[in-house]
Amino acid sequence: MRHLVNPVVRALVSSPLGHRTGRLSILRFEGRRTGRSYAVPVIVHTVDGLPTVFTPGAWGANFAGGQRVTIVSGGRRQTAVAKVVEDRQIVGAAIRSAIAQQGTPRKLGLIIDEGHSPTDAELCAVRSMIQIHLDA
Repeated sequence: MRHLVNPVVRALVSSPLGHRTGRLSILRFEGRRTGRSYAVPVIVHTVDGLPTVFTPGAWGANFAGGQRVTIVSGGRRQTAVAKVVEDRQIVGAAIRSAIAQQGTPRKLGLIIDEGHSPTDAELCAVRSMIQIHLDA
């Protein structure tokens, strides 16, 4: 499904209509080991004042130690350094903050049984966190 949807999303976010896509953005970066170019559609959350992405995908490992990226959002491009955050307490708190902002875990792609309060370790097991530090 993503092979059909992602090209459409990339074109829409990069187009003049990109300003209508809300928090939907594109992260453009090169693979850490392969050097291959990627353009990944993401939803950007603001956590502690920083643009933040949560992903279940293995591609998040490309940001260990920091990685130059271009973020396409709202019809504009900005360069940044993106870093994966590995501290479970920070990631758990950030996911909880994003859930509170969204009003439901489902908007982060999480299904949490009613009445269950996931631990930081459980949240970290299903999502990695990437903080984006925009260039000034």
